[in-house]
Parts: sequence; structure tokens; C-alpha cells
Amino acid sequence: MEARKQKRICLERPAREDLISKLPNALISHILSYLRTKDVVRTSVLSKRWKSVWLLVPGLDLDSYEFLEYYTFVRFANKFLDFCREQKSFLHKLKLVIQKDKTGQSCVTPWIDYVARGNLQHLDVELGGCVYFREYWEVMPVSLYICETLLTLSGIDG
Repeated sequence: MEARKQKRICLERPAREDLISKLPNALISHILSYLRTKDVVRTSVLSKRWKSVWLLVPGLDLDSYEFLEYYTFVRFANKFLDFCREQKSFLHKLKLVIQKDKTGQSCVTPWIDYVARGNLQHLDVELGGCVYFREYWEVMPVSLYICETLLTLSGIDG
């Protein structure tokens, strides 16, 4: 009898209003920028409204360890940056953690070139497990060196 009362009480409560979804995209993306990219992407399943909000976040923290395969990581980053190009939006912060035995500069260089041409302020690149650290920085795009908005460049070791 008691369980039936509790069930009826739960059904009678009015649904709570979703106030966060009523915020403008710019404010939501700013709030999401404090989360890890993995968690930000997870918000896309909340509703139709949230499906693409995560793509507007001005910071990206990509770690190849969080993908089952390295090439899935590359495809994800390429799709995200393609969306940024289409929307003419730019990242302010990019962190790349790349774990690979062979050099993957063929994708890292264009990624850095694209973000450095925008309003990039913070770039952090960690190349754990890569054999050819020096080669990465010998092929870095000129746009990185002349980026007027760049405030911090870190994570470079080797």
C-alpha cells in the first residue's frame, strides 16, 4: 500500500522546467568550456537543442588515449575542425595529447595551421610515445609562429 502511495505522489509532481536549455548558445558554450571535451560531447544526447551546442565550445582538449583507435581520433578531430571552418568559428584553446609510435605530423600540422590562423590563445601539444619529436616542430606551420593572439605554447618536450 505504501509503495502505491509513493508512486502516485511521484506521478503527481509537476515536471521541472529546464532553465539551462533556455540560455543562449554563447553562454552555454562558455559554461561547457570548463568541462573535459569528452564530457562536453556527451551533452549532445540531452535533446535536439543540445545536439550541436558542444560544437560551439571555444576550447578543445583532445586525447588520443580516449579513442579506441588512433584513426578514430583523427577522424573526430578532422570533423570538428571542418565544422569550425563551415561555421567560421575559431578555437581559443587547443590541447592535443597524441600517443602514437609513428609520427602523425601529417594531421597535426594542418590542425595547428588552421587554429593558428584564427584567434588561438593557448596551444598545448603533448606527443607522448612519438619517436620523432623534433620532426614535429620542424614542420610546424608558419602561421603558428606569426599568430598574434597566441599567449601560451606548452607541452612541447623531447
